[in-house]
Amino acid sequence: MSSCSNFYRKHHDFDHSSNSGDSYGNTSDTDAFLYDETEPPGDSITISINSENMRQLYNESKGRQVSLNTRINQIIKDHLNWHTNAPAAKMYYLPKPCITKVIDQLTELQISALALDVARDFKDICLMLRGEFTISSFLDVVVNWLQITKTPNRRDQNMYEYNLLIKHDMGYKYSFLVKEVCRDVIDHTFHMETEFIVTENTLGLKIININDSYQSSNILCSR
Repeated sequence: MSSCSNFYRKHHDFDHSSNSGDSYGNTSDTDAFLYDETEPPGDSITISINSENMRQLYNESKGRQVSLNTRINQIIKDHLNWHTNAPAAKMYYLPKPCITKVIDQLTELQISALALDVARDFKDICLMLRGEFTISSFLDVVVNWLQITKTPNRRDQNMYEYNLLIKHDMGYKYSFLVKEVCRDVIDHTFHMETEFIVTENTLGLKIININDSYQSSNILCSR
C-alpha cells in the first residue's frame, strides 16, 4: 500500500456503524485490496446505517475489491455527479430489451433523424449535469452514463486522439444510433474529426487531433 493511500485512509475515512451495533471499519493495511481507490484527503464523518444495508455494502465492496470507505465514496460520487440532476436533465431508465425492440423497428434513415434530435438535446443535458457544454463535458457525461449503467467499456487517450469502445450487447441498430448521436455532436457541434467501428454489439469511437483544452480533463480516470 502506497504512502499516499495510507494518508488517504487516515484522513478521509467514514466511521461505519450499523444500528445493530456492528462495526464495519476499513480493511487493515495487511488486508487492503490491491485496486483500492486513492483520492485527495477530505473531511471525516460518522454515519449510522441500517445493519442489513451495511452488510450489503460491505459484501459489495469485497466483490469490487475496494474498501468499504471507497465504495461509499463512489456511491456519493454517483449521486452528486448523476442522480441528483438526472431527472431534471430528463434522464430515465428503461429495460434494454424494450429499447432494442423499439429501435429494431426503425430504418437507418429514421434512426439518423432520431439521433439528430437526441444530439440537439445533449446541450441541455450537459448544461444540467455539468454546468457547461464542451467536448470534455459531453464525453464526461457519456463515460458517467456507462459507469452508472454498468456498460462494459474501454477508454484510451494520448496527445493526438481519444478512443472509446462500448460493449452494449443491444444489436447493430443500437450501435448505429449511438454512432449517429456521437457523430452529430462531435463532428457537427465541436467540428472534430471522428472514426467509428460499428458491429452487432460493440461501438468504437475515435476522436482525432483532439484539442489541448480537452487534454487537461479527467474523464479517463478510473473509479
